[in-house]
Amino acid sequence: MRWVLFFFCLVNFKFIGHTQDSALKNSILATRFYVDAYFTYDFSRPITKERAPFLYNHKRHNELNVNLVLASISFKSKAARANFGLMAGTYSMYNLSNEPVLLRHLFEGNAGIKISKKKNIWLDIGTMPSHIGFESAISKECWTPTRSILAENTPYYETGVRFSYTSRDEKLYAAALVLNGWQRIRILKDQLMPAFGTQITYKPNNKLSINWSTFLGNIKPDSISQWRYLNNFYALYQPTKSFGITVGFDHGFEKNYPVAKNFNVWYSPVLIIRFESKEWIMAARMEYYNDKTGIIVPLVNNQSFSMQGYSLNIDRKILRNSLWRLEWRYFNNSSPYFLTSNRYVSNNHAVTTSLLCDFLRN
Repeated sequence: MRWVLFFFCLVNFKFIGHTQDSALKNSILATRFYVDAYFTYDFSRPITKERAPFLYNHKRHNELNVNLVLASISFKSKAARANFGLMAGTYSMYNLSNEPVLLRHLFEGNAGIKISKKKNIWLDIGTMPSHIGFESAISKECWTPTRSILAENTPYYETGVRFSYTSRDEKLYAAALVLNGWQRIRILKDQLMPAFGTQITYKPNNKLSINWSTFLGNIKPDSISQWRYLNNFYALYQPTKSFGITVGFDHGFEKNYPVAKNFNVWYSPVLIIRFESKEWIMAARMEYYNDKTGIIVPLVNNQSFSMQGYSLNIDRKILRNSLWRLEWRYFNNSSPYFLTSNRYVSNNHAVTTSLLCDFLRN
């Protein structure tokens, strides 16, 4: 993290002094307690009770479980902000399995200062939610109970430094990031070169949001040159409160080590349509993920990964802070991928139901 501290020290001391003087003026302190309890029945009936290797949320089959329990606190003023959250559940168990044991319960931990008196420019440092994609680990903030294949196989979190700018009319947001790597809290051993990211979000009006995010970095130690490049695009169009459409597309390529001139490619489109009434929400999802060489998704029996997915869900609002969700989901791969009791099959059905409780206090 020495390079992170170096970037932080580049901030002019007059801005730091300005932050100390005004950090507590008009400040907001908020706490949050969130629980996502679920039950998933996978009709492939995996013996290990673990669902497909490309899924990290709602992973356990045929048992009552908790996907995510989160306790967090956040602070924000005109010149400073900070967020800290701890978590537990099957999401953290599977998605942070490569992190040190003590860090697997860290949801986020970051602090930021405003480095311009006249413009909305911020410097943030620490572990933060990913700048890639329109879905997060918090199911309540997503249109579908489970995450898309695209979201499950791009970073949910990142650690590093973020410089961000928001225009005065809040129509344009732009950020540049220096990161520890592809979804990492602790940087890889024998890796000195950081990864990089960018994000541009444009909101011409309150009905449309367009986003382009990128990632560039070596995912291996510096001695192995295996650079990964990702472009993430999505657009969210919500002409009315009751109807919305989200379209997303990932396209990435990675060097085929040791043949540095060759690249392996993956891509994934996704479409989600959502309807909402006073008490009910419905959504339908169509998606496709092509990763024939297994860059991102683990291959089974060395067969190519070319997966189609469909889902339907219905949600019922309960009181002000709770939501009950029910989803049917179907996958179909170009080759046998899902392990049943005695063989691999190419398709998979699953039903997930979850109860979400979200208590936020300012």
